[in-house]
Amino acid sequence: MRRFADAYATAGGTAGRMDDEALAQLIRRRLRCEAVHVEAGGGGAGDGRAPGAAGRAYHRRRIGLFRRLRP
Repeated sequence: MRRFADAYATAGGTAGRMDDEALAQLIRRRLRCEAVHVEAGGGGAGDGRAPGAAGRAYHRRRIGLFRRLRP
């Protein structure tokens, strides 16, 4: 993610340079949005179906990452 953010800024992207905390907060925001969708019964694919076993395992890993990125 750091490489992407740096390349984006170098290419003239509108976000500019970000420190690690700012980058982590952007990732956390995305993870939060995805988690809300899954916990509301969305399947992650936007089709409204509940996730299967693989989707639930992915969701648990995503929540773990969300917690590890907490400042």
